[in-house]
Amino acid sequence: MIVKCRRVLLSNDHDNSKWIVLQAYVDGLPQLTKTGTISTAALADGSVTIEGERQRLIDTVNEYHIRWVAAEVAIAALDK
Repeated sequence: MIVKCRRVLLSNDHDNSKWIVLQAYVDGLPQLTKTGTISTAALADGSVTIEGERQRLIDTVNEYHIRWVAAEVAIAALDK
C-alpha cells in the first residue's frame, strides 16, 4: 500500500492564499482518505510545517488502513 499526499486547491485565489489543504489517500480505497488544512499564518509563524502536517496525515491514513483490513477480515468471517 502506498499512501500519497497532494495539495487540493480551493475554489478561489483568496482562500488559497490563506489555507493550504492537503489530502492523504490510497488509490482505489476512498475509505482511507484524510484531509487537513494549514493556515498560511501558522506556516509563517513557524508553529506548523508542511512536512509535519503531511507526515501526520500519512500516519493517520496508515492507521485507517490497519482498521480497514481488520474490518474486511470481520466482514469475511460473517460470510462464512
